[in-house]
Amino acid sequence: MINSFYFILYTALFVSPGYFMMECCNCVYKSDALSEKEKMVRGISYSLLLSMVWIPFYADPENIQKITSYKVLLTTFFLSHLVALLLGIFIGCAKKNCWARKVFSHLPKPIYLLHPAPTAWDYQFSKEDVANKYVEVGLKNGKIIKGYFSYQSFASSDRDYRDLYLETFHRTTCFGKWEDVPCNAGIWINPDSIQYIKFYKGSDQNEILEQRVPADS
Repeated sequence: MINSFYFILYTALFVSPGYFMMECCNCVYKSDALSEKEKMVRGISYSLLLSMVWIPFYADPENIQKITSYKVLLTTFFLSHLVALLLGIFIGCAKKNCWARKVFSHLPKPIYLLHPAPTAWDYQFSKEDVANKYVEVGLKNGKIIKGYFSYQSFASSDRDYRDLYLETFHRTTCFGKWEDVPCNAGIWINPDSIQYIKFYKGSDQNEILEQRVPADS
């Protein structure tokens, strides 16, 4: 008969690491937005995966009986979450870099898996080299916003609200060149206004700003 203490203990050691692992994975690569039910199923799935690591420990009743002192309890809790952290980071990196997709595509009979990113927006803004890019955002009203996307910028990962924040923005001179707008602290762009986004390679400001681009309409 399992008393209330061991019931809480098993719940904490079994369920908590799975959800912690899921959050660690999402910190590295958030591929999609999940409903509450989907989060619950994925958290339990990760918990089952982690339980395979601890089966030799949990299978011995004597080991369970040893978890009575706070020191052993905290150590067990810490180790289970440490494993969850490492596996979560590994799975996140695997998704972000499409390791499984690359491996299966190089088999003698290639198997082409679907990309983990649900949209082109998620694919582009999850890439490591997306930072330090000059961008041109075309709006539905025909206007164009030119700016700089880097580590102080933000692109929403919410599938229902794709807003964009550029840490600096620029204006176009009469000669078609980009120039800094004095004292600007960035610009927020409403997702309903975005028509397209152009990305320019390179991070050297003088090189990018000297590119001849069409003047704003």
